[in-house]
Amino acid sequence: VANGMQGFENDFLNYNLLSVPLFRKVYDSSSKWLRGMNAAGLKHRVPIQMCMGLPSDLMASLELDAVTNYRASTDYALSGENIDVGGSALLALGLGLRPSKDNFWTRRPESAIETGKPWGDRGNPGCNCVLNAMVATLSTGPFGIADKAGSTNTTIVAQACRRDGLIIQPDRPATYIDAMLDSTTSLG
Repeated sequence: VANGMQGFENDFLNYNLLSVPLFRKVYDSSSKWLRGMNAAGLKHRVPIQMCMGLPSDLMASLELDAVTNYRASTDYALSGENIDVGGSALLALGLGLRPSKDNFWTRRPESAIETGKPWGDRGNPGCNCVLNAMVATLSTGPFGIADKAGSTNTTIVAQACRRDGLIIQPDRPATYIDAMLDSTTSLG
């Protein structure tokens, strides 16, 4: 890997498309932009993760060999829990991509427990660290921990990987089951 870079993530792809008028008004401009990132990724042998991409971005990945995965969850900081990747993982299977869950804490910081702190009334996305680690593992995408230095719960991380550091993941991502998509089926 060139220059030690292990991967590249273009965050908030949905905002890029919706906020840049050129991408909406000039035919092929957003595709040209994505192809440019792909060419750079291939040239430098750096895999690309699409983050918060629209379905159109993900469909474009069929022609972008450097794109290996995409973030299938919502943003960790914007929602109370962002563990629902099962529906989006179905699209990943069809496109040959590996979905991922956003980075997460393995230890809930004390500052997030207090009222009026960064998460306020929205709830703390770090409230179930084990569940977040399980979903990240089962997603088959990158397993990204976001703890501050020295705060990682090594027990949780060790349960998700082998001694050599390889993440223990299934061959295919966990997805919704058919009954979840069938309006005639009662799940509860």
